[in-house]
Amino acid sequence: MQFLRSREFQKDAHAGKEVNTLTPADIEIADGTVKIDKDRFNFRDVIVASINNDTVKGDGVGGSALFKTREFLTNGRMIQKVYKATFNEEAAVKMNDIGREIVDAGGSVKITSINDMAFRRAFFR
Repeated sequence: MQFLRSREFQKDAHAGKEVNTLTPADIEIADGTVKIDKDRFNFRDVIVASINNDTVKGDGVGGSALFKTREFLTNGRMIQKVYKATFNEEAAVKMNDIGREIVDAGGSVKITSINDMAFRRAFFR
């Protein structure tokens, strides 16, 4: 799944519609950065992250994640971005690795294990 940015898709994400999920091939961790699908960000830029491991096994959804980053530009300005993604069961291990890397870089990570539909309703608005 692409990172959720549009209001329209975010409404659909928790409306009971089918969700496309990221696979391990869509997630790349290298040199203090993470590339998820087409977006790349630095672990040091993450100010807060919430990773949910789905409690319903066998439905193809391993969980969802929300990352808030704060990037500083060369002109002194700051940009805050929010990334949201849903991942499959095989990619759950990589997402938890990302959580550990963020903590090592000084960020805050909350890892939960609840029904993923409830997580998306709470965080993907």
